[in-house]
Amino acid sequence: MKIPVNTSKMVTETAPIDDQIEYRAIVRDCVENEDRDKNDNRFLKLKFEITEPDEWKGKTVLDNYMPIAEEPESGAGRGAWRTFEETNERFMRFLQGFRISVQNDEFDPKDAIGCEGNFTAKSEKFGGRTMSRVDNYLI
Repeated sequence: MKIPVNTSKMVTETAPIDDQIEYRAIVRDCVENEDRDKNDNRFLKLKFEITEPDEWKGKTVLDNYMPIAEEPESGAGRGAWRTFEETNERFMRFLQGFRISVQNDEFDPKDAIGCEGNFTAKSEKFGGRTMSRVDNYLI
């Protein structure tokens, strides 16, 4: 059996996402990467589905690198704390913007799935393809 296709209406690259507007989206997947990054931080990989505006409804947007640094040991200098704060800023904006609760100082990535929030997005080239990525989580 042959599959009917009209290749004259198919594209090899979709239009880049509009980086000038705010998007509302739902978390469809949130997992901790098995390996740590080069700085020994844990990091999350997230997939979102846009729910608003209607023009972009259903589009998938990714955030494949959201680091989570561990708290410095007591007595650590200001530099260690500054690195901790800067590394975790994106994660904290995600938690607050998507209203994800943390229980007993522990985060379960599964708790993020189904949560809704807002972000801005950007298009980036990866492997020769244009991919839509989260730029900033809005609080």
